Amino acid sequence: MEDQKKLQETVETLSDKIENINRSVNSLKEALEIRGKEIDLIQVESNKPKKWWKNPSSIISLIALLISAFVTIKSVEKQEEQEISEKRLRVKEIVQRISDIQTQYANAGAQLGAIQQITFPEVTNLVDEAIGISEEDINYLNDSEYNTIISMAFLTNKTEKIETLIENALKTVNDVSTEYGIRNYQANYYFLIKQQPEKGREIIKEVIQKSKDQQISNDGKKANIVNEYLLWSNLEFQIGNYKQTDSILKIAEKLVVTGDDSWRFVNYPVTQNIKASREYLNNSGNIAHN
Repeated sequence: MEDQKKLQETVETLSDKIENINRSVNSLKEALEIRGKEIDLIQVESNKPKKWWKNPSSIISLIALLISAFVTIKSVEKQEEQEISEKRLRVKEIVQRISDIQTQYANAGAQLGAIQQITFPEVTNLVDEAIGISEEDINYLNDSEYNTIISMAFLTNKTEKIETLIENALKTVNDVSTEYGIRNYQANYYFLIKQQPEKGREIIKEVIQKSKDQQISNDGKKANIVNEYLLWSNLEFQIGNYKQTDSILKIAEKLVVTGDDSWRFVNYPVTQNIKASREYLNNSGNIAHN
């Protein structure tokens, strides 16, 4: 009996040990599974690309790219500035040459026709070049340069380009007297080329009103206004509105020729121009036929 009891105790002890071993094995398996998952995560993370800001080679590449972009931008800006400078210089050369030719015209006397014929091809090319430059960028020409080019565009019959030239000039104008000159070309364009005299009259009326509002001496203001009326009458004459020509001339005459203070304008060029226009109109015989 004693032996059986010992044997039973031995069996129970072994069972407990086996159970403990099983628990240890299970615990070990669980630990191994956890460690395996941790290793898997570590491997996954190690295979991921590093954030660019944590990667020294990426930072160096970015800096190099930024430097290259900066140098390229500066180079382009410098090239653009050089091109702008060259274009503006060329415009000045064109305008200077045209001004020289205009001086030739003024001093030509009886040779005017011959000189105009000789210089016409050159003037045409110069005007075409200036128009091309203005089409690239309207700011390549200033308002006074536009004024010169527009005057020669009329002379060289660049009728399809004049309207755009005038519009560009008015966008850049910053001088009152130059603006008036350009607006007068605009009125001329609508009277004689566009054949919309009513539009031309509106433009001249606007200039007259602006002249009245201008902050200058009364004599200077009146002379400017009379010049506008004189231009207006001449344009009406050219399209055959002789009665209108006469009416407008009378307004101008009252201002500087027949008015109470006409003595103040005796030596003004505009007074002589008004008298010459009146004489020409009277001698033409057109007033009586209108």
